Amino acid sequence: RSEITVLFADLRGFTTMANKLTPEEVQETLNSFLEVMVTRIQEAGGMMDKFLGDGFMALFGAPFRQGDHARRALNAAVSIQLAHREWMEKRSAGRLPYRPLGIGLAAGETVVGAYGTHTRMEYTALGHVVNLSSRLCGAAEAGEILTTPVTREAALCDAPAGKSLCAFSFLPKGKMRFKNIQETVEVISITPEETSHD
Repeated sequence: RSEITVLFADLRGFTTMANKLTPEEVQETLNSFLEVMVTRIQEAGGMMDKFLGDGFMALFGAPFRQGDHARRALNAAVSIQLAHREWMEKRSAGRLPYRPLGIGLAAGETVVGAYGTHTRMEYTALGHVVNLSSRLCGAAEAGEILTTPVTREAALCDAPAGKSLCAFSFLPKGKMRFKNIQETVEVISITPEETSHD
């Protein structure tokens, strides 16, 4: 059992767009998208758990323990959306396919380790937090990050000295119900803010 933060991200409307593209164009678009995403996840100290078609799942706090996993994941989510904006602008300028991104993340207790069979094993996280993060991602609008107050507070509390959160604004979205999650969930929306580098 480990306390970690799970992050899911998914391109909005990609399947519909992909129906109008050649297989080669789909491959190029996804490879270009994932190249940016993997870089940002790794820079934040996260682990890319798996690719999920036009999305992905990432872990913070596993396989190596990180006391500040929630802060790392939230910073990664903000960084990813900002990088994705730049990616879309470049794709648009080059008249290449692109779609906006939705992100969901949640912190909590999971079971991490290998699962599968004796011929094929995968390292991943299992538990309620994984399901919740996935549902939050599914509910996120284009360019939005959805999380819970618990995750946000954990990110604020576990920031080491000199390590702050990225600039963002948050908006309470009230309680939401998700498939296969019994309780209603208090949800907040996080919007990245552009910061000056002067």
